[in-house]
Amino acid sequence: MNFQFTLLSLAKYNNTIRLSDATWQLALDFRSNGDIFFLTEFFQTIAHEKRHATLGATVRISTASLRPGQLTLDLVQAQYRVEEIIANAEEIAVGKRMMDNFAVPIVMQQNIRKHWAIIESRVNTTESARLRALIIQQLRNRYGFLNTCDNPITVGVVMCMETSNWYSCFNGTVPGTIPAGLNLCKRTNGTHMICP
Repeated sequence: MNFQFTLLSLAKYNNTIRLSDATWQLALDFRSNGDIFFLTEFFQTIAHEKRHATLGATVRISTASLRPGQLTLDLVQAQYRVEEIIANAEEIAVGKRMMDNFAVPIVMQQNIRKHWAIIESRVNTTESARLRALIIQQLRNRYGFLNTCDNPITVGVVMCMETSNWYSCFNGTVPGTIPAGLNLCKRTNGTHMICP
């Protein structure tokens, strides 16, 4: 049976999967030219939406946590933006698994920062700190926190949240200030373990 027909049939009858024409086009582009870039984007899109679904009730914000003057709609926006950061991390993880030379697009780095800025503008500082810790915990749970060492995805996403830039390695180390609450382990030669 045709793969596209099968998924569309499922979507029609149980409302579980709905892929846009643009997403299907990525699959068709891959089939026509074999470029892994299109297949990677296809799977990133699916992973992003699946991650939203798996979060369930993980992200909840009370109206008492909103800044003065913010409305219920702002609460919904803040919750959605937290999920977006976590779902963007899933896209990055898929990209890294599918392509050895995958680099996090600048537009995604900037979007993660934008999402975090919107969250900070909607909720008070106590809630902002709680949500930041929740994001870090979700990243650690999903991508690893072996021996209290943060992984590249956790470090990169939190760096993007706070600076809009993925981390860079120079001579095996990450220069500049590491975001508070993260732990970059070093090898015996002094280089950071998240660096190649």
